[in-house]
This record gives sequence, structure tokens and C-alpha cells, in this order.
Amino acid sequence: MYSLASAVLIKLGSYHRARLTADRARTWAEVSGSPLAAAAAAREPAIVLRHQDQTDAAQRLMSSAAADVEATRLRTDATAAAYAQILCTLAYTVPGADCAPRPWP
Repeated sequence: MYSLASAVLIKLGSYHRARLTADRARTWAEVSGSPLAAAAAAREPAIVLRHQDQTDAAQRLMSSAAADVEATRLRTDATAAAYAQILCTLAYTVPGADCAPRPWP
């Protein structure tokens, strides 16, 4: 629920509130002990950090989430999908990455 609320707040441009909500989502995901829940919950704060020009922090957060999911050895479709999503989000957080959509050639 917190992840969904954070995603909505990001879309609305309310980054301060989105960051607070995303932190709450991460806390509960970590309490669950599920690397998938923790990885999913890491996505929103990384997006907020990117919007706040804190790409280094966002990159560290997503790299850590990727390592945690990779440690599960990606034995299920769910872990493989989560890993792919993390890598996509990580690609957007790389400093200097051009994230603007480009028209087809």
C-alpha cells in the first residue's frame, strides 16, 4: 500500500511526501524478510532521489537491491522479473544517463 501511495505521489510531483511514504514502504518490506518485497520497495525512493538530483544515492540503493535479489539465484520467474525491473530502474539512475524519450529514427 505504501509503495502504491508513493508511486502516486511521485506522479503528482510531491517528492517530499513520496520520499516519506517510500521510506515507510522500505521499512515494512525489510521487516517482511522478503528480498522481492525489499527490491520492489527500493524502486520508489530511488525514483524520488533521481528526481531530486541525488543520482549517486539512487544508484547505490538500486545496486544494493539488485545484489540482494541476485543472491536468491533467480530461481523463480518472480525473482527474475524483479531483477529485470531493478536493472531497468538502475539504468535510469546512472549519472549522466539521458533519460529523455527519443523519437523513432
